Amino acid sequence: MVSSPAYIAIVANLSHYSVRQRLEAFARETRSFGLPIRFFEQSERATAMVKDRRCAGLFLCNIDPETGFHAALASVRKPIVEASRKIPTRWPQVFMDENRLADMAYSHFQLLQRDQFAYCGRENNLGSMERMAAFEARTTDQPGIFVSASLDLAQAKQARQRFDQLLQQIKKPACLLCYEDRIAEKVLEECEERGLSVPEDIALLSCGDDPLLSELAGSGISSVVFPGAAIGTTAARLLHRWLEGEKPEKAVHRVPPEELHVRDSSDPTASSDSVIARAIAYMRDNTQRAPQVDEIARAAGSSRRSLELRFRDKLNKSVRDQLMELRMEKARLLLRTTSLSMESIAEACGCSSGATFSRAYRAWTGSPPSAHR
Repeated sequence: MVSSPAYIAIVANLSHYSVRQRLEAFARETRSFGLPIRFFEQSERATAMVKDRRCAGLFLCNIDPETGFHAALASVRKPIVEASRKIPTRWPQVFMDENRLADMAYSHFQLLQRDQFAYCGRENNLGSMERMAAFEARTTDQPGIFVSASLDLAQAKQARQRFDQLLQQIKKPACLLCYEDRIAEKVLEECEERGLSVPEDIALLSCGDDPLLSELAGSGISSVVFPGAAIGTTAARLLHRWLEGEKPEKAVHRVPPEELHVRDSSDPTASSDSVIARAIAYMRDNTQRAPQVDEIARAAGSSRRSLELRFRDKLNKSVRDQLMELRMEKARLLLRTTSLSMESIAEACGCSSGATFSRAYRAWTGSPPSAHR
């Protein structure tokens, strides 16, 4: 048993948005156990640190397998936990529950009533291959087809060729799941260059929910929220138990995805009904005012009764339900990506006060706003 280790080493590549989420949660949880930590970027210094007797255990995240750092750890007998899934290792890994993600993606795509499915992943990445397999297995009950492509974004010409091959194999309209937001951003660019409409021709869904990439893409990318904080916390607890003498038995510990943020790239109303599309666009532009249904109907060129019937028939929800969903989605995004006060977020989402907003948010999500900060 290690009662007071000198430090826990964090070794990571910070090139991804979700890595910081994992590291922050791991550090917070580890410090709660009274364990000091040190951070090392993937480098020769990190390799040398492994031999330091004061290092009691390691937490790895987003390590590039090609650097050989994994191989350098082959003879290390210290507790190691990794919050990535690029290659198989002898130490425990904590990552996304790919089956749950596949269920979430498939359920969302079902709203579009399409039977053509595709997947774009990252080349030579174990996690990407597992995600593809889970998504393909989930779509096998459909009469349509499933095709996939693995891209190396560093090889632009090769990536374009593989994406071309994918487009040739699949009929439009289709549903496309991407391994991560960076790939989704590239796919969106390729679709625009080829004159393909998103989501009319290709409905695009990603994983990660990087706010910056979604904003830069212009047409917002729908994305499954990566459970970075939960993964980091789980990894910290595994490592702490190991230091206390309880070695983890499972090779891979799976954490379910949190939620799915629907944006323009896979909006199920984008092309199915022009009246509904105009109504939702008007609601999105006016979430701060929370317009009445009569006003929304006029903006959509419809009567109130006709609009309500369309929403019930096509979306199985009321106009008010849709407006509340848009307001709360906006609130959730502001909670996750800004430091605005509750009063400011309430105002931005059409609520009269912070207390009113908190009650509405809890009723919609089942948890208080503070849980999503």
